Amino acid sequence: MTNHILTKIGLIVGTFLIGLMGILGIVDNRIDKKCANLGTTVPKVVAVFETSLASKITKTATSMTLVNGTDNAGNPLSGYMCFVIDEGSANEEFVCGNASSTSVTGMKRGIDPVNPGTEVDSLKHSHRRGASVKVTDYPQLGILTRIINGDDTFPNIISYETSSLSFTDDAQIITKKYADDLTYSGAPDASETVKGIVEQATLSELGSGVSSGDTTAPLFVPNQYFSKSSSATTIVPVTGSDGKLSSGFIDQTADYNWSGTHTFSGNNTFSGDNTFSGTATISHMFFDEKGFYDFGNGSDGDITISSNTTLTRDMYYNNLTVN
Repeated sequence: MTNHILTKIGLIVGTFLIGLMGILGIVDNRIDKKCANLGTTVPKVVAVFETSLASKITKTATSMTLVNGTDNAGNPLSGYMCFVIDEGSANEEFVCGNASSTSVTGMKRGIDPVNPGTEVDSLKHSHRRGASVKVTDYPQLGILTRIINGDDTFPNIISYETSSLSFTDDAQIITKKYADDLTYSGAPDASETVKGIVEQATLSELGSGVSSGDTTAPLFVPNQYFSKSSSATTIVPVTGSDGKLSSGFIDQTADYNWSGTHTFSGNNTFSGDNTFSGTATISHMFFDEKGFYDFGNGSDGDITISSNTTLTRDMYYNNLTVN
């Protein structure tokens, strides 16, 4: 009995305290709000649109059907839009959803009257069939206000009507083109002592040997023009891993003038007319302007003769020294 009396006293005191806190404004009357992922998408606006519900909806419904789904110009409703249901009544409620003619789906219910990005459970109501439905501009204005004040972000990339704009104040928002132009115009042309802007050379520019292109910046050779094997587009030959160039880079049908001293090792074939001036040594044959002299293949090795020696056969010395 005592416990029952104490329980009643506790309930009475608790109720009194909660009521007093509500009167004093200590308890937030929107304490039951929960954030919804409305984001900062700006809803579409349709001027002076009013219709009614084709069927009733509960306070938890996320879709509704309208009696009329076209605006005054005969265009069907389309896109993310916001409505006020039962405007001016105790059940007045702001909702947002994806409209497609008379169908509105994916609705956010009980939109907060201060923060349009928030749903409030206590502001969600059931609505009868025939309840008035109007397109409202509140969420749009609230969202735009928060974006402009920096409380929310722009949902999409913003742009100007033209990119040919001039900016003079540090607080102005510039275009990408303006930023790009600043980057390019602020850098010098590259040189041997200054890092800066260069221009990629074309194949014809590379072949002609010009130092700069249309932009007046120094030209650089793109990687595709380098190769260790010859081709029609290879302008700059590159040595292989052995440090030597491929023979394909040399026109072997052209005429060449070889001056100075040259050594040809291995088997070499000279076709056509070849003129050797001066003294030329090829393998184990020696020739000059008077003719060829065959000293064999050197199979008898190196030898030094210091006394009279009688040869009984042809000898093929590699090196012969006579003292």
